[in-house]
Amino acid sequence: MVPKDGGNIYRSSIIKEAIRVQNVAANVTDISDKGDETIALNDICWKASCTVNSITKYFQNSMVHFEFYEKYGLEMEHFALQQLPVLSDHVGRGALHAAEECLEDGDSLPSSMSDCPCLSAFGSPMNLYNTYLGGFSDGAESNYTLFLDSVAFVSSYLNYNYADDDKNEPAIKWEREYIKTMKEEADTVFDVYFYAKISVNDEVNAESSNGMGPVALSYCLMIIYISLGIDRIKLSREFFISSKIVTGFCGVMSTVCGVTSTIGICMWFGVNLQLIIMEVVPFLSLAIARLFIKLEHNPMAIEEITTTILSESLAYIGPSIFMAPPAESVAFAFGSISPMPVVLWFAAMACCAVVINLCLQMTLFLSVLTLEKRRELSSKYDIIFKRASYVK
Repeated sequence: MVPKDGGNIYRSSIIKEAIRVQNVAANVTDISDKGDETIALNDICWKASCTVNSITKYFQNSMVHFEFYEKYGLEMEHFALQQLPVLSDHVGRGALHAAEECLEDGDSLPSSMSDCPCLSAFGSPMNLYNTYLGGFSDGAESNYTLFLDSVAFVSSYLNYNYADDDKNEPAIKWEREYIKTMKEEADTVFDVYFYAKISVNDEVNAESSNGMGPVALSYCLMIIYISLGIDRIKLSREFFISSKIVTGFCGVMSTVCGVTSTIGICMWFGVNLQLIIMEVVPFLSLAIARLFIKLEHNPMAIEEITTTILSESLAYIGPSIFMAPPAESVAFAFGSISPMPVVLWFAAMACCAVVINLCLQMTLFLSVLTLEKRRELSSKYDIIFKRASYVK
């Protein structure tokens, strides 16, 4: 939470509003569609009266406690007690008990404030200021009073995170309700920035369902570019013979087959298909350079048979072709070590796609090149033109 006026946090109105906003977040409750099940923060949080890390825990994040200090003019004095927790509590207790002697009629000191007023509700001293505050001066680590010039509150709610995804369902439901609530929360004092563990996955899934149009367009452009760009177009009588449009198209289709096989294998293991995978993996595994290199080193030589031409071409460019994909796949394999699901499965699918595409390019695409060379040497038109052969 960052004050909109650009000032620091050491102001009574700012601290009070921070407590209010955090209480809104802490009171988030997910209610099932049937209304028979509710999930509150207390159901999923790290227990000990819910571990909420925030500097406003100096007031136990309680508006009642803050207003008690505020009524007797002690709120800023209490908030500024940023020394050792023991000393802070000693001074805080002294100020509270001094105020207790002159309380107005009907007022009484809350029992939870009488013993350790500087401890959080879960009993921890709130002295990790570099965790709870943001935008403080460089020298604040050695001079704690500089923390009062911070320009942001940082709060975190610790929830249980199980290895078994099924046990995390209540927390996921609560986090989604929390995100919805915070989006709807209109605050005139703070710019509120928030994040939950489920945020990344939800955004990726949302993009995956809404952004297929640009992906389809990029695929079409890729096919057109490879099919036309792989052929050095020369406007001559032999253009229809030297054309390699169909060969380029077949090269792209071999990549499509490789990516499709990869998706099938990964989905067989229960991996959800995500937009970023569909956007990036085909282009990573396409290896446009390898398609161009194979054709560029496949010269016209009528006196040699086709298999000899291809063998010599592959002998020349084969080592580099066989070195690059394994290096790429190993790099992606290391990326699959990441604990973040999006990165893990992206890296795993990219690794698998590169390997499968190499196999297809060295088998299926070489077969296409063989047929292409036989057609070219026999002076037949590229199949896309469907015209009679040119005879010299």
